[in-house]
Amino acid sequence: MRMLDNKDAIRLLRSEVERVGGQSAWARRERIDRTLINRVLCGQKPPTEKIIRALKLCNVYALDGPEDRRNGRVDSDPSNQKRCNGGLET
Repeated sequence: MRMLDNKDAIRLLRSEVERVGGQSAWARRERIDRTLINRVLCGQKPPTEKIIRALKLCNVYALDGPEDRRNGRVDSDPSNQKRCNGGLET
């Protein structure tokens, strides 16, 4: 699994927007408000969950290490593993 940060997600969004012919076209296709896409591309807002899902990505929270497990900060819910397999939504 490759971890992406917000900058990577924005680069991917920019690439997808260019591929389909612009912000309006991508917004219509994904049913997301074009002004939101513009704000994300201009760095005024971070990518929203709806944009992340449209890019076929999912949010993953990385923890520091074993002490996080001891302190109960690891979600061991197997339903999350089904929804988010290898960084790509299934």
